[in-house]
Amino acid sequence: MVLPIKGPFSISKELSRGPKNAYGYSGVWASVNRRWFTQQKPYTLPLQYNFEGKKVLFQTNTSEFVRSVYDAWIPNYGPQSRKAYNVAYDIFASKAKTEAAELAVTLLEWKKARSMIADRATSLALGLIYARRGDVKAMKALWGKGAGIRPYLRQQGSHVLEYSFGWAPLVSDLAAAVSIFGNGIPPPTVKGGWGYTQKYSTVQTSYTDRKLHSSNVQVGWTIKATVRVTNPNTLLLNQLGLANPAAVAWEMTPWSFVVDYFVNVSSFISSFTDRLGMSWENASSTEFVQVNYTLTAKPTVPTTPRYHPPSYGIVVTRVARSIGIAMPTLRGKPPWEFSLSRAATSVALLLQQLKGK
Repeated sequence: MVLPIKGPFSISKELSRGPKNAYGYSGVWASVNRRWFTQQKPYTLPLQYNFEGKKVLFQTNTSEFVRSVYDAWIPNYGPQSRKAYNVAYDIFASKAKTEAAELAVTLLEWKKARSMIADRATSLALGLIYARRGDVKAMKALWGKGAGIRPYLRQQGSHVLEYSFGWAPLVSDLAAAVSIFGNGIPPPTVKGGWGYTQKYSTVQTSYTDRKLHSSNVQVGWTIKATVRVTNPNTLLLNQLGLANPAAVAWEMTPWSFVVDYFVNVSSFISSFTDRLGMSWENASSTEFVQVNYTLTAKPTVPTTPRYHPPSYGIVVTRVARSIGIAMPTLRGKPPWEFSLSRAATSVALLLQQLKGK
């Protein structure tokens, strides 16, 4: 049943303003923008959510100039965000497959427990019927060797061993099976996340001053979903790598692992069959971004301190949660992201090929 969802609701608010300058003007130094939805109990559905908060951390020369949160320089961090999402997706998909495999084993045990309940309950009921009829031989054949062992019964003069060797194993197995069956198979919730930090800078010069814009950007993604097994056999084929011929063909392609150093081809191809044999329910993807922006300004011509260009710092925080999980994008790595170890491996392999020729 889909729970009633209300919204969207939104709020845009100025939280504080900076000091007034000599002309009586002041800028916004803290603001917040939020957009959200609501739902009724038990609050199990992920809902879309957006948040942006801005705050001025410092500013020089407030007596002459006015600065606000709207003066922050937010660079294009799109490529950085896609890179973080691809890694977060790979981590999530790997965890989901592991959890699904364990869930499939539990599912088999659950089915076995269900079968055991039927078998043991039938044996117990038939044994009681034979006992009432006085057919000890049939009860012994049904319950096992220990059932109705007359030498032990004569020695003890009671039905203790009859209970221990006959009734107790049946009732114990039945209770254990009912416990497994009654608990069911709770689907696990899987979460995967990753983030990167990157610094952007640019210099702006004019006749009167030189300004250095610097933004330290942190971008991270969290992917979350409840994993449910829909077909254990298909899941097993996928785990063995038999459900995606394109992935197998790519792995068999010479030098494919070297190409993966520069472009995420392997993970992109594998993503087409990541959900085979299972479903991802209540899925959501959340992006977190924090931009620490600073502007350092210096005059390039002699001027009085009153007219020195101001330096200031602003922090911008963004959170955006969307419903569902998108496939990773095919993305090439720029040169500054190459590791020395991978570069050395690629060069060594190339030299070996040239040497062989």
